[in-house]
Amino acid sequence: ALFRKELAAAGDLAAKLSELTVNLTRRVVEDERLYGSVSAADIAEAITLQGIKVNRNQVILPEPIKQLGVYSIAINVFGDVEATVKVWVVKEN
Repeated sequence: ALFRKELAAAGDLAAKLSELTVNLTRRVVEDERLYGSVSAADIAEAITLQGIKVNRNQVILPEPIKQLGVYSIAINVFGDVEATVKVWVVKEN
């Protein structure tokens, strides 16, 4: 019963995450290239700041983001439950 409850909670969480848009502001060196990069930890922190607690191990990021743009990032919510969060990496003014 606990598992089913957790699964239902994970489903709710996944739905909330899927509606989330995260903005990360970064310094740019040249063109669209970032000074430094955006890591799973950065994304987890940004999501957590919006009120949904996520740790960096839940963020499925094969490699750090090094360019400006919009990314669809998978978040492992619980078990097989995944959600996709839109992450905008934008230029710092």
